[in-house]
Amino acid sequence: MMRRLYPLDSPCIGYRKVLEEQVCTDSEGNAVRLDGKVLRKFRLSPYVWMTYGEVYDKIDSISRGMVSNGFQRKDKIVILSETSADNLIFLQVCMNIGAVIVTVFATLGDEGITHCINETKATILYTTYDLLPKVQNILKSCPTISKIIFVDNTKHPIKTTNNINFEPHIKLVSTIELYDAGKQIQMDLDAWACEPNELQIICYTSGTTGVPKGIEMTSYQMIRAGISTSAAMQYFFDEPERHIYIAYLPQSHSLELSIETYAFMGGLRVGFASPFTLNESAPGLAEGETCDLKLLRPTTMVTVPLVLDRMRKEIYHKLRARTPVSAPIFTYLIDYKHHWMTKGYNCPLVNRLLCPKVTQQFGGRLEFMVVGGAALSPDLQKLIKCALNVRLVQGYGATETFGAAICMDDVDQSLGRCGPPLKDIHIKLDDWPEGGYKATDRPNPRGELVVGGPGVATGYYNNKELSDESFETSGDGMRWFRTGDIGEVFPDGTVRIIDRKKDLIKLSNGEYFSLGKIESYLKNCQYVDNICIIGHKFSNYLIGLVIPNQKSLISLATGEKLSDRSLQELCKCQPIIDCIHKDITESGLQYGLKKAEIPTKIMICADEWSPDNGMLTAAMKLKRNNIMKKYEKDIEVMFI
Repeated sequence: MMRRLYPLDSPCIGYRKVLEEQVCTDSEGNAVRLDGKVLRKFRLSPYVWMTYGEVYDKIDSISRGMVSNGFQRKDKIVILSETSADNLIFLQVCMNIGAVIVTVFATLGDEGITHCINETKATILYTTYDLLPKVQNILKSCPTISKIIFVDNTKHPIKTTNNINFEPHIKLVSTIELYDAGKQIQMDLDAWACEPNELQIICYTSGTTGVPKGIEMTSYQMIRAGISTSAAMQYFFDEPERHIYIAYLPQSHSLELSIETYAFMGGLRVGFASPFTLNESAPGLAEGETCDLKLLRPTTMVTVPLVLDRMRKEIYHKLRARTPVSAPIFTYLIDYKHHWMTKGYNCPLVNRLLCPKVTQQFGGRLEFMVVGGAALSPDLQKLIKCALNVRLVQGYGATETFGAAICMDDVDQSLGRCGPPLKDIHIKLDDWPEGGYKATDRPNPRGELVVGGPGVATGYYNNKELSDESFETSGDGMRWFRTGDIGEVFPDGTVRIIDRKKDLIKLSNGEYFSLGKIESYLKNCQYVDNICIIGHKFSNYLIGLVIPNQKSLISLATGEKLSDRSLQELCKCQPIIDCIHKDITESGLQYGLKKAEIPTKIMICADEWSPDNGMLTAAMKLKRNNIMKKYEKDIEVMFI
């Protein structure tokens, strides 16, 4: 169908070739790591664009190559790779030949990836050349894998590079070999695609509360979820040839995978980028190299609050370095602009003063931004929307709904809400007495958000007990999913997420506290990059483990005449701890937290929290249990 919609010579998928890369090392010659990954400096080509004709040719040829290499319908293929154009094309191949796609976060860790492979009993694994050493180690515990398909990005023979050797029963084949094999044969693959009610994909979560869970979705459910999600993107589909979508979030995340797929199918050009080369301050850019955003100049992007929070801290760090009044003036102009925007007015003079330098960091053409994956604080939402002068919408969804289920309209000026349900999505609220939330609450009903619709997943793979607990089918055949999130519904039908059941803790005084809500507000503090709030059932106060923002920490140390101290020394320095604790307290009160919700004691951690060391999920969310285990002795002392 897509072949009849778009001209074959039109560009559709763009990427940058790696021309040169160099591993960054410290003074002792050890590789530097960032967010758990070895840091490299890249020299890249300008964007190279593939046309629809070239993409269709790759999809068809690799599909035939797969069949000629022994692939059978319904074979499970694990996708273990970073976000790339090759990934998007191979996902289309999998759908073309009726494969069961198993998406896994590449940053899960060996144990999590092994669990996903063994639970599904997958026989084929798709990856990239640079991940083969990691795969080699993982497959020692995965006996069902018999074939590895990899994107060959080197000219060196696989068996003589990096000492990579697999068991004799494992066959390695590159996508180039599959493409060449497919070009030699003719085959009609129309009958190979999945039937509507056949299993199409198993999406594994990032493992926030334990081992990753696999969510089963049929071909029909994916299509219906796509129809719902695409309703939030109608703005682009009216003029698809004018828009460019920048893809850089993990494709294993349902938010990125769904929107990226629908953008491609909807006629938008999709340009691929990397978090390591995304913007001017990205750590992977070689000296003199242009970042992805400035080169691609996208009109739309999807992002998560963590990325926006780092951007805000970067803006204010630069402002404070100019003059003492730069940051207050900037904040005043943001508030002024938002005040008049909510009344329906534009602010061209403020836009001229405020926006040009910020918008240029995003290429100067950005029009639309979708935020999901976690709650976006109202203040951060206001700042980004006004400073970038974009249509910013916040959405809500889950892996279990394969993308967005609720999303703001692009003209909605409210802050902190997720908007109304999307097309064909139904919602209801169930009472949660333990947390004090009821559908009869006034002024607005509140309760656990339950989402229903034709795009809701079948259940959790190989986990009937959890599926029965989380999913249900009503008398009219509607599939419903219990999200575990607490929602508040406003008279206009919009929804605000106000709590999460799993984040609620009861202290010794009988009072309940929402740890996730507190953390989301305290991340607004200039000195906080990340924070984990912890309570104890035998105590009546909270504590906080803080990962500091290093630029702000260095500025603070300079002001306190402690610039000669190392990071480890600064994190243990009492004057520094006191200053940060004071700022956290003031920030919490400013954003409406009660005094009891603000941590009484804090610990500044010099460690890195990343998916690789198990402190964060692959979606960059806290692994609370792992963090508490790592700092168990420190936590005990803080509760004495």
